[in-house]
Amino acid sequence: MKFLFLETFNGSNGCELYYASCVAKKIAQMVKELGHEVIEVDRPSPADANNAIKTHRPDIVWWVGHGNADSTTLEKVQYWITTTKNQSILDGTIADALSCITARNLGKLLTKSYGCKYYLGYYSEFWFVWCQCPNTTGCACGEHTPSGVRKKVAEYAFSCMHEANLYFILGLAKGFTPEQAHWYSLERFEQWIKFWKSFEPQNNKENSLIASVLQVLKIDKPIQRLCHNGEYVDPEPAPESPPPIPPIGKAVLHVTSNPAGAKVYVDGSYKGDTPLDVYVEPGTHTVKVELEGYVPQERTITCEEGKTYEVSFNLTKPTVVPLQMMSLPLGLAAIGYGLYKLKEVLGER
Repeated sequence: MKFLFLETFNGSNGCELYYASCVAKKIAQMVKELGHEVIEVDRPSPADANNAIKTHRPDIVWWVGHGNADSTTLEKVQYWITTTKNQSILDGTIADALSCITARNLGKLLTKSYGCKYYLGYYSEFWFVWCQCPNTTGCACGEHTPSGVRKKVAEYAFSCMHEANLYFILGLAKGFTPEQAHWYSLERFEQWIKFWKSFEPQNNKENSLIASVLQVLKIDKPIQRLCHNGEYVDPEPAPESPPPIPPIGKAVLHVTSNPAGAKVYVDGSYKGDTPLDVYVEPGTHTVKVELEGYVPQERTITCEEGKTYEVSFNLTKPTVVPLQMMSLPLGLAAIGYGLYKLKEVLGER
C-alpha cells in the first residue's frame, strides 16, 4: 500500500499542530518498516497536497489541520477541502483527518458522493494538550520542555492523543480493515488512559498535567468516528492488540516465535515464553529463543527509549543426515563389520 502524510506544522496559534506532525513522522517510519511505500510532504499548501495526491495516487492520506463541520485546512490554516470546494481530491483513498468536527458533514459527504472510501474524523471539537510555546520549531519532541522526569511527562502528554489517532494508519499498514483499524486506534486511546492512571507524579505540576491529559483522552476517544458510504460505521476488533506502551525510560521487545511457546532469554536471562513483551533499557540486547525439538536462534537488537520492537523467530527442526551422507570412518567400519560377518558365515560352511 502507498501512504501519504501531509505534515502541517503551522496553525492558527503557531506550533500547536507540530505535535501531531512530529508523531506522524515516527508512525511513517513504522509503516516503512512494515514494507509499504511512504510519501511525506512538509508544510503542505492545498496545492502541494493536491499535487502529491495526483502524482503518487496514494491509498491512504493522513493530515492534521483545523476544521469545522464543512471544511478542513492545511499549513497556516489554508482551506483545502470544503463541502463546496475540492471535494473529489480524495476519490479512491482512505482518509484520516486529524481535524476538528470534520466527520460531522465533510466525512459523510465525501464518502457518499465523492469517492472517498473511508473517512476517519471527529464528530465534535477535538482537544489536545498544548504547552503554548510561541516557537514553531519545538515542543512536540521535547525540545522546549524541562529536563528529567518532568520532560518525559511533557513529551508523552503532548503527543499521546495524536499517536492514538495515527494508530488507525498503523492498523491499515498491518493489513486491518478500516473498521478494525478504527478499533485499533480506540484501543490505543484506552492504553494511554490506563498508562496515565498508573503513572506516579513527582510533583503538583506533573499531577495537574496528568489530570489534563486524562481529560483530553476521555473527550477525544468517543468523538472519533469512521464514515463509509455516507454513514458512520462501528469499529470491529482487530486480530491483534496494540503493542504495549513502554514505561518511562524503557523500550519494549515484542518477541514471537513460530511455533509459539519458545523460552525467551534476553542477555542470558530467562524472561518467559513466546509470545512475550520484555521491557529493557535503551541500548543493545541479545535475544535468544529455545524450543525443544528446534534449533535455538538468537538476534541482537539495538533499542531506543519509548519504542516497541518486533522480534520474530521462524524456528526450524535440526537437519537429519541421510545414511548415505554418513562420515567416511563410520562407513568403513560398517563395511569392515559386514566382511567379518561374511567370513564367519563362510567359515561355518
